[in-house]
Amino acid sequence: SRDCEVESDLDLAGYPELESVMGCALAPALSEAVGFNEFGSGPEFNKFMLWLSWEDQIYTHFPNGTWRASVDDWTDEMSEFSCNPLAGEPTSPPLPRRGFGKVWCDNPDVRDTMGTITVEERLCQHSVIQMFENGRVIACFEDATIRYFKLFNDNTWQAVLQP
Repeated sequence: SRDCEVESDLDLAGYPELESVMGCALAPALSEAVGFNEFGSGPEFNKFMLWLSWEDQIYTHFPNGTWRASVDDWTDEMSEFSCNPLAGEPTSPPLPRRGFGKVWCDNPDVRDTMGTITVEERLCQHSVIQMFENGRVIACFEDATIRYFKLFNDNTWQAVLQP
């Protein structure tokens, strides 16, 4: 273990070589609401959108391993579906809803690259987010699995699913 001033959160201890990959933690971990949507067909998803409630940001994780942040400016007064390019009934799935759908509709490159969804958006049952020297780690706990998202400062990302 490195000699870091801030400890890595114990909920992130299951991630192998955390500090050797991410560097030292910069601040204590948060446990705020994180929503996510998987795109394409699983179970080995390689396209995601994450909503970080305290930032009003949506992070699009592209299949080429890069990520991009967008402001989440969707509000409850807006339509649940910002567009309907499939010309069918607007339902979720296959269309992303709310803030995810607005980013998807407002950015044709996002829509073309990400495609549609097969599972409804949801919140992590428990989430732990911590900033490190090389980026941030978001742990999303669901039932019997943990998905670790690493968002690196160079706008690349990785996800690891631990059953």
